[in-house]
Amino acid sequence: MMSRMIDDRMRSFLVESGYRLDVRVDGFVTLLVSKGGERWIGNGADAEEALADAVAQMFPSSAAEDLLAAVLADDEHSETDGEEPEEQQVESDEDREAPGEETEPHGRQPPPPDPEAPPVPEDHEALAGDADPGDPPLPEPSPDPDEQETLLDLEEVKSPEPSAPPMKKKSAKPRLPVRDALEQLESLQDEIDDLLPEVAWTAPPLVRLQLTTWLARARDLQEAAGHHKRVEDAVRRLAGRLGSVTKRWWPGNVAALQLYTVPGNVNQQLRLGLGERSSWGDVADAIERRLDAAGDGWADEAALAPRPNAIDHTFERICANLAALLGPLDREPGQGALAHVDDTHTRRSLQEWARRLRWMRGVAPSGERWACAMGHLRWLAQHSGGARRYLEPALDPDLAPREGTWAKALGEDPERRRRQRRVRRVLRSTPNANADRETLAAWLADALALGADLTNRQVIGLIPEHPDAVLALHNEDLGDVERKVRSRLRKLQKALSAGESAAPAPEIEEGQDEVEEPAGGADPVGDLVDAVRARVEGKKAVFISNRADPNLKSKLEERLGLQLEWCEGSPRRVQAVGTQIAAGTYDLVILATGFAGHSADAVLSKAASTAGVPFVRAYKGRSLATLRSLARDLGIRRES
Repeated sequence: MMSRMIDDRMRSFLVESGYRLDVRVDGFVTLLVSKGGERWIGNGADAEEALADAVAQMFPSSAAEDLLAAVLADDEHSETDGEEPEEQQVESDEDREAPGEETEPHGRQPPPPDPEAPPVPEDHEALAGDADPGDPPLPEPSPDPDEQETLLDLEEVKSPEPSAPPMKKKSAKPRLPVRDALEQLESLQDEIDDLLPEVAWTAPPLVRLQLTTWLARARDLQEAAGHHKRVEDAVRRLAGRLGSVTKRWWPGNVAALQLYTVPGNVNQQLRLGLGERSSWGDVADAIERRLDAAGDGWADEAALAPRPNAIDHTFERICANLAALLGPLDREPGQGALAHVDDTHTRRSLQEWARRLRWMRGVAPSGERWACAMGHLRWLAQHSGGARRYLEPALDPDLAPREGTWAKALGEDPERRRRQRRVRRVLRSTPNANADRETLAAWLADALALGADLTNRQVIGLIPEHPDAVLALHNEDLGDVERKVRSRLRKLQKALSAGESAAPAPEIEEGQDEVEEPAGGADPVGDLVDAVRARVEGKKAVFISNRADPNLKSKLEERLGLQLEWCEGSPRRVQAVGTQIAAGTYDLVILATGFAGHSADAVLSKAASTAGVPFVRAYKGRSLATLRSLARDLGIRRES
């Protein structure tokens, strides 16, 4: 009896009532209908049978079935009552299709989908995501990621037998013209293109928040446009792209990408403190405020300096090794990769790669490839118990190296390596028996300057043929040296006069790089500053943000030589600045993202395009993010 009601009306009724529908296909179909503490599980050969089974459990009696049928019938009649005949319906200008587009007969659009239902992604499996142990529990049960479930729209697994036509759904009254919605979605897509390389550097919890924000913005536009088909399609494509990011970066479960998720689910999961009737726009605004107050989510900021040397070479080597071991970085590793990491040597190598990737965060050649490499390691830590204990300390964003810096933790403290290099050079240039007085004095000046790295007794052992020549030297013979070097000469001469025994010289490690490093280690940020300054020095720029930041303003002016105007972006001020930009007032436009919504982004980017000047989106307006974005947009540094 219940089967006569198992159609789209039933599904819409459940979703509108706050229930969540999750489907698993594993030879047969299992459907989980859940809401709060309720859990109803239906099984069947297809989705229709599974839904019928679940509904039969929810409404077991004939009386309950009759009441449900009456509710659905009343709902159907209430939607059809008051509708104008088809020939009297007039479509609005903004909903009219562009010339040449395919439409249904008589130019009518198909009914829009349920406004509460999120867009159905093209690749459902790619959007399902995997549960992250660090997330707070969802208020409603979700499938176990270890079972590798595939979440599908019920339409995808329906029986091929004919069913009743779907009930016409109520559509929200459009408050935004379709053309404007599509334009803002295009601006949002541009923002994603620009900012993904910056979001890639942040810790997994912040990546999940940012992906949720972008999808919430898209769904807000979708609802504002009355679920117009062209807007629905654009949102579906955007959701598919964000879902593919989760499969490459592996940041954990992004609830907003799952099917049938509504704003209330995200509000409860992320504890945003919004009301029960919160919208997608409310969700996006709340997350933006949280992101604006957060850093990059990593606890090892103070451990990054000094930076590693040969960053590009080391990064490419690690990426190549990970790809060879676990598969290409641009896709999720397969289960077959686990067979290659079952020995201790490989797991220790993976551990070192994870630690080195943490050390080069923010200065590796590509943010997105860095995130993909970290994603491979996170995937492995989740799927391989043997590798997990080696990787988790290096992957945990809340942990920092116990040694204080990554350089010390990895045995590559630049200052220590610089001293060792100087010792090697002195040992290799030891004067022979025929060396003259000037050569001996010059060598002693270098040797005695090494301090504790080369003792006086070791010096005596290196020049046994020259005791008399050393005793005859004066401070002036050493040239312009520090006082401690002259003091060491006097002590060396006393040791020779007293007949102290020699000590063996330090061993020389062969094969070491002899290129001199700066005392503080590599400075990739300083190199980037120099490259950007060469392109922007003396130019006039405007920086649009939600708040004054005198420190950032002076830093950018001083380091880059910019003539910088600061704009606190109220809507009226944004419009005024947009007019000035379009008139050619500025050579460069920088927007601190995440504070003014995408309408401001669209206004400013369009004005910059009109004037033909660079438009730079700086993630949260942070100093290093601004520098990297400038380098990328000016073609100095490209994501590979």
